[in-house]
Amino acid sequence: GVFFLGLYDGHSGFHTASSAQKYLHRYIRKNISELKHYLDKGYYESAKSLIIQAFLEFDEDLYDTSDLFKKMLAVNSGSTASIALIYNGKLITANIGDSPIYIIKPNGEILPVFSRHCYENEEERRRVRREGGFFEMKGIQRLQGRLAMTRGFGDRGVSSKKTYLSAIPDVFIN
Repeated sequence: GVFFLGLYDGHSGFHTASSAQKYLHRYIRKNISELKHYLDKGYYESAKSLIIQAFLEFDEDLYDTSDLFKKMLAVNSGSTASIALIYNGKLITANIGDSPIYIIKPNGEILPVFSRHCYENEEERRRVRREGGFFEMKGIQRLQGRLAMTRGFGDRGVSSKKTYLSAIPDVFIN
């Protein structure tokens, strides 16, 4: 079997985080046979692509609704996501936003297995600016003067086309 664990940190309301908690795992489960096959064969880039696809489909479906109320919630609320999958001795982690994931080894060594998607991450600053976004100081540097993170679900009011605010996770396989 596959063990799944997810942590979702909502902001500007709970709708997006609640939706991720209820549904993101279903987007991953949709292709679970293919994911297991790729992991068994060592095709890690293909496995990563399936996880990325699940995150992007979930984010798109938050907004792609005829229900005006749900669409409004997707515009105004957002969420970070950090997930872990364990399958056949492999740990797969994926994250968007600034919620960390750590592995604690039996010897006590602590390994970070996440990327911080925020202004402090130089790669993220370059990516955001390349996509047409900007940062503004409001207590801390914020994307478009609003968000502390540069990747997340929802938040269509910040980036309607989801360019500089991305739902593409960093995926690690250990």
